[in-house]
Amino acid sequence: MRVDERGLRRRALLAAGALALTGLMSAFAPRADAVGAEGALAGLPAPTGPYAVGTTTRHLVDTARKDPWRPERGPREVMVSFWYPADRAEAHAGRPTAPHMEERAATHFGSSDGAGHRGYGVPAGAADWAGTRTHARVDAPAVRDGGAHPVVLYSAGLGDPRTWNTSLVEDLASRGYVVVTVDHTHDASEVALPGGRLATSVLPALAEQPGTDAAAVLRTAMKARVDDTRFVLDTLGGRAHRPVLPRGLADAMDLRHVGMVGHSAGGFTALEALHADRRISAAVNMDGTMEYPGEGDLADRLGAAAPSRSAWTGRSCSWGRTPRTPASTAGSPRGRRCGSTRAAGAATSR
Repeated sequence: MRVDERGLRRRALLAAGALALTGLMSAFAPRADAVGAEGALAGLPAPTGPYAVGTTTRHLVDTARKDPWRPERGPREVMVSFWYPADRAEAHAGRPTAPHMEERAATHFGSSDGAGHRGYGVPAGAADWAGTRTHARVDAPAVRDGGAHPVVLYSAGLGDPRTWNTSLVEDLASRGYVVVTVDHTHDASEVALPGGRLATSVLPALAEQPGTDAAAVLRTAMKARVDDTRFVLDTLGGRAHRPVLPRGLADAMDLRHVGMVGHSAGGFTALEALHADRRISAAVNMDGTMEYPGEGDLADRLGAAAPSRSAWTGRSCSWGRTPRTPASTAGSPRGRRCGSTRAAGAATSR
């Protein structure tokens, strides 16, 4: 598929600015007929692109490194989800829509220990996170349109699961991108692993521990996140190591055109990954800081305390590389574009 670089950048920035906000706000807008004993049932906005959307989830194990947060547990485990343009006829042929969150993860996310309550102030049990559905069809075959599609990696904010900002991810997939969302295990509020295991975040306990060095914790988190990202790219790039994917999906990924988008710490991750890995040629940082904190405001930085839910203003930026030439292989940035954004009812930027 021929790629209109300028158009892709413009659509990505518009989608990032608008859909991240609408996805966040609409998640807390229950349907009038959907409030019951299990809490309010949210509805996600429908994707706006021309493609149907498929999704599939895979478990990856990086045997080359131990988990940086829990090294006693062995190799690093990472859960990823693919969201991609799907064959419309086959996608709707009896395939179920995917849940927004896996049931075990949703239960923890909505509990008093999960990010729904700790990070966003939603009372425990007030929302039925397990009941929310996406618009994507599970394991649907990828669309067969004769071309490959650009790949976008997605990283969530500090303490957030990969399912946060699903509306943005689905919309990008409906517009022709293959989006790979990455869970950063033991950073994310919770990650559902094979065998009934649930890996929960270490960050709340660290935030409550006297003497914790916030900057050191965030540096560990950022290194783990960038390493996770590069490992996922390694897996996608090596056919012998690619997980078994729905029909046509492996060939639908254009790994010559890879970008990354993230929110808050995920935006910081996107730019750090762009700097570290030449396979990533563009990145969008939605409201992410670009520095490590000094002393103070530890709980807010780690997302452990209930944050202020007043309006806040941040900056969203995009970076890209200059094309490689024989005389220049450094891949220096060709500049950045930033714009102010405002979100009401959002958590403190992390």
